Amino acid sequence: MHIKAQDNDSIIGELINKRNWFALDKEYQFRKNNIDNSYLKLLTEAILNIRFNKSDNAISTIDRFFKKYPNELSSITGASLYKEKVDLLVDKGDYDSAANELKSYLDKFSKSMPKDILENFEIDYTKYNILRNKKKPIIYKPDKDVKIPFGELTINLSPKNEKSLEPKDQTMILGVVKATVEDKEQIFLFDTGAEKTIIFTHFSNDINLHYYGDSINITGIKLAKGKEAILDSISLGEITFYNNDVTITDSPLDNPILKGVATNMIKGIIGLDLIKRMGEIQMYPHSKEIIIPHKESKLPPTGHNIFFENKGIIIKGFNKEKLITFLFDTGRDYSSMSYSYYRKNKDEIDNKYKKIDWMSFGIGGNSLLSVYRIPSFITSIGNVTFVIKNINVNTKSEFAYNTTYDGALGMKFIYKFKKVTLNTNKMFIQLED
Repeated sequence: MHIKAQDNDSIIGELINKRNWFALDKEYQFRKNNIDNSYLKLLTEAILNIRFNKSDNAISTIDRFFKKYPNELSSITGASLYKEKVDLLVDKGDYDSAANELKSYLDKFSKSMPKDILENFEIDYTKYNILRNKKKPIIYKPDKDVKIPFGELTINLSPKNEKSLEPKDQTMILGVVKATVEDKEQIFLFDTGAEKTIIFTHFSNDINLHYYGDSINITGIKLAKGKEAILDSISLGEITFYNNDVTITDSPLDNPILKGVATNMIKGIIGLDLIKRMGEIQMYPHSKEIIIPHKESKLPPTGHNIFFENKGIIIKGFNKEKLITFLFDTGRDYSSMSYSYYRKNKDEIDNKYKKIDWMSFGIGGNSLLSVYRIPSFITSIGNVTFVIKNINVNTKSEFAYNTTYDGALGMKFIYKFKKVTLNTNKMFIQLED
């Protein structure tokens, strides 16, 4: 087969511009030996290593990229790539190197940086400079399978609003686990959609936290305020996480629209930062347990079908033959399609489906949304096809920030299956009926 290098370069470049990381992963493996443009090749490798959780390779590739193209450091692309490297160092707990990297960058380029990028770099430098002498986060896992009880919290929403909902009230189910903090078992929400582990304010006064940040912004349904601290340890079953960077904020369950919830019962949220460190989790919603296997599952024949973006897990799915991307978010009950999806399919949705009011709640409060209701949405993930009934389509952003994925899958998605396996080392999610 004779393939022109120029064709390979343009195809790879177009996939990067479209942010189609799944197709980029597949096409790059096929075309990389025929790509002449070393800039494009290094950039592609860096992006794929970042998105598919190969942290050490990503850091190494980014260093090689800037060594060969030092002038790119001052570009928008360069600043973004440099920040990705710093974030990877932070994930590894190498706060000292992260602070040094940001200080070096700011010393060279602060005068020419766009204001918003400069502010973000300065905020992060202040944080990592404080953390530079803190111990690295580590995880202890025994040499055996670990079982964790996986329960459910049922919430009834009764919005006090003149607008009526359809149905009038909403019932939600959220996943919860038992976690041990300072030798006492507590109940936490289990949330793959939360970037960091959270300790709720009402519980923070009962435990020993090492505060280092005050009055930070937390972006959820709305903007909220919080604090930052180091938690010495927290355990899920026989797995213990040490030296954890956590956020402290008010519980979203302490909300007047909720009925019959013992708000003080839930002490916080186990976030993606801890979930990711476990490598593989196997959720059995009907037998109410999570298993952390000692020996991880093999990558399925369907290959990678998740990647990381903005500290969230994005799943590759299909609606019939059309690619659909979903945020994997066990911190929500329902599945929904995003404002991004609505904009791409506005004419069809406006003309075909019924609009209702829907209440969304979470960190920062709650919001009454005007949504369309699709009665049946056929979805495929891996080699499994299923139907999501009565899925909402948001006509504006559900959160206080914009998203690019097409939808989000919550706990009711989990309950469709006997077993859901999430592996963040080999980057796949697998569903079993």
